Amino acid sequence: MKRLLWLSLILALVLMNGGILSAQESMLIVVQIEGVSFSLDNTLALGVGVQNMPADPVDQAFPGGPLPAHRLLTLIGYGPLRGADEYGGVIRVVKTADLKGLGVNEDIYLQLQKLLTEKPDLSTYMKPDMAQHSLVLPHLYPPPAAQILRARAAYVETDHMLGIRYLAAYAQDVSPLSSEQIMYLYEGISTDGNYYVSAQFRFKTGLFSDEVAPDFNYERFAAGLEEYLQTSIDTLNQASDDEINPALFAMDDLIKSFRIDSEGSTGIQGINWKLKAILNASADVFTVEEPERYTFLITATQMTQMRVDCNQMRAPAMLEGASLVIDMTQAQTTLVGCPEDSLAAPFTEALAKVTGYRIEGSTLMLDLDDGGALHFGF
Repeated sequence: MKRLLWLSLILALVLMNGGILSAQESMLIVVQIEGVSFSLDNTLALGVGVQNMPADPVDQAFPGGPLPAHRLLTLIGYGPLRGADEYGGVIRVVKTADLKGLGVNEDIYLQLQKLLTEKPDLSTYMKPDMAQHSLVLPHLYPPPAAQILRARAAYVETDHMLGIRYLAAYAQDVSPLSSEQIMYLYEGISTDGNYYVSAQFRFKTGLFSDEVAPDFNYERFAAGLEEYLQTSIDTLNQASDDEINPALFAMDDLIKSFRIDSEGSTGIQGINWKLKAILNASADVFTVEEPERYTFLITATQMTQMRVDCNQMRAPAMLEGASLVIDMTQAQTTLVGCPEDSLAAPFTEALAKVTGYRIEGSTLMLDLDDGGALHFGF
């Protein structure tokens, strides 16, 4: 199947103070490709190749297929695998609308949406699941094998993307793990809900041997497989940065910098709005001197994430057209004591009264059921 439409090597902007850089020095590369942007350390990769991949025929049957049209970003000169593995690091960007009706791929998308909405404790997934395979975390482009291990699982949330990252291993048989089987995975949805991003990065580690002794006893190993997998999960969870190459923080930093300038946004989702003023029903205005203490963001999963002075809060939202309702009865919040000048109380009381929104220029106005309003800016 011929998929390659075009390939270009991005000569990225480099944030440095000029001069010739030695191979040991580190620099930050900023990549911008048709609405997609992110930054990466040159120790992670030297550039990015781009392929526009067509959709598979909808009646094409194979494990994990058919696949939707997507943009494939391949990290060139990837980390410790430079020159050895063409696909050591890849990022796939898919329109969520293209996942609808695609069977298992739509199911994976819906599973990720559910995780990001309900936010269960991801530690429950970091254990062997030999019988039911009910603890599999979403991965939109998995290899043709079973996901047997999950470690270092964590939510990753930015102003532009919501997702999870974890280390995973896949296997087709019962045998000891090798470092080649374990990969860094990220599965995320843009905050406006329009795009699904799936990334996988290979890495090297000396935590697992890549060789099996000729006299290895597979029968004895299979009998203790569950204990072996739990020990392997614990080993990865406790590994230090210098035991994984490239370092986890380098891969995390790339993911956290990821941004998609999306088409078809509602105009309100995916922006971290900062409170400028509170207008009550009597037209009294409370001007906010430090807007960054009171922020408001609607995610792709119809959740609001707010900073309410010294606390973080989240609550379900119902957004339809210009109508907006925030269910503050379901709000979850931290419980830090705030200073006496805090506007936390009037801010949260107003959020419970929101009925709709308007945008004028760079100002977002949330209308309240008593005639008041909340005004936000960038």
